[in-house]
Amino acid sequence: MTGTTSSAGHPRWRRWLERARRQYAWVDHATVAVEWYIDRNVEFFSMKVSSRGLFLTVTMMVLLLYSLDFITSQMPGVNEIVIPTAASPDEIDLGAAVHSTLLEARSAIFDVAGAVTLVVSAVYTAKALRQGKQRIFGGPDRRIRTLQFRNLAIGLGLAATGVCSWLLTLGTAVRTAAWRTLLGLTDIAPATVASGKLLLIAVQLLGLTVLVLSAVRSSAPDAPRRTALIAAVGFAAFTTLLNFTVTYTYLGALLSPDTSGAVVLVLSLLGWVNIVVRSYLYALCWVACRQVDPYRPLVPQGV
Repeated sequence: MTGTTSSAGHPRWRRWLERARRQYAWVDHATVAVEWYIDRNVEFFSMKVSSRGLFLTVTMMVLLLYSLDFITSQMPGVNEIVIPTAASPDEIDLGAAVHSTLLEARSAIFDVAGAVTLVVSAVYTAKALRQGKQRIFGGPDRRIRTLQFRNLAIGLGLAATGVCSWLLTLGTAVRTAAWRTLLGLTDIAPATVASGKLLLIAVQLLGLTVLVLSAVRSSAPDAPRRTALIAAVGFAAFTTLLNFTVTYTYLGALLSPDTSGAVVLVLSLLGWVNIVVRSYLYALCWVACRQVDPYRPLVPQGV
């Protein structure tokens, strides 16, 4: 026996996990959800959704740049954005950097080929996501056709939801003076702006929570409400935090003369789409593993 294994040959971390599963129901639930994710090969569908949805995510970032370009154009020469992760050098004009990046990205994406790619990406992303959800909740193995308007609507709807969540995040970084200009108000109290920013975060949390609850209801209408709510709120909180990270990271890259904004953009979007897709499908696994029989003990016999 080594220092990391028990007499039965199990790793020490496994014994700790089994002990925690007996003591805490949420640990056991989380473990079963992970096993559900693995046993049903949900990771395969996570990879499919992530790879097919990358172009959608790039398009979302361009739309975010449109909004940021509008904001910075309202007060030329003034930095209207507060970025906690980066200090704005005096010689860097945020508005000019944003506008230059927008022109480059727009010319590369919003042409005929880009529009076709956007539609194809939306259709195939939605199809892979629906296949993953079907695998998670089981039931009849229905063939999901590719050429469906529903796939296009779902794919574009997901992109629109992502853009809205990023815009809500961006709204929390806009300075008070910029809000006065954007809203056409001569005076607005800083406390009012702070309350408005908290409202933006609350709206984002609520919208993402409703998104997951709607997905659960469409596949498992009899799922325990408390379980579904925990999954939805957990996903919403995690994704909101991730939105702040990717948004501020990218804005900080636009201000840094020593960093390639294009490289940071690609890495940020790759990380964002991969983590969000996996956390979303895991949230569905959290619900599905209890939807089978919500009253049975989670810990199996002998654990």
